[in-house]
Amino acid sequence: MDLVLRILGAVVLIGGGVIWIRMIAAVVESRFDPGSDPHGYGLILGMIFGIPFGLAAAVGEGLLAPHGRRAVVLAAAFGAWFLVTAVLVVLILTMPRWEPPGGIPPSQSLAASVQAAADGAAAAPRAAPFAS
Repeated sequence: MDLVLRILGAVVLIGGGVIWIRMIAAVVESRFDPGSDPHGYGLILGMIFGIPFGLAAAVGEGLLAPHGRRAVVLAAAFGAWFLVTAVLVVLILTMPRWEPPGGIPPSQSLAASVQAAADGAAAAPRAAPFAS
């Protein structure tokens, strides 16, 4: 039975670990190179899928350990998972606002167009709708 658990642990660790590492890379890449992920899907999906696959990898690592050391290995794996997840959350919360190169940020473009419309409407006389 111990051999079956260890094989299952190896499969879960490899499967979950590979996806977890890829999701971590997506979040870090999106954080430090926003031009590569302008819409933020890598950041969002990286966190959504990274958390459960990281937990799966931690459980797999615990199952892979010998029976007498499972509790210690599980505690270390969950501690590492928690630390990495906390760092990813900090990366998301400290992300700067992305502005398109050479363009106006979307939040300012709407305000600028509304202000220009208001200034233009006050300065220009309105024509009568049915003037003959």
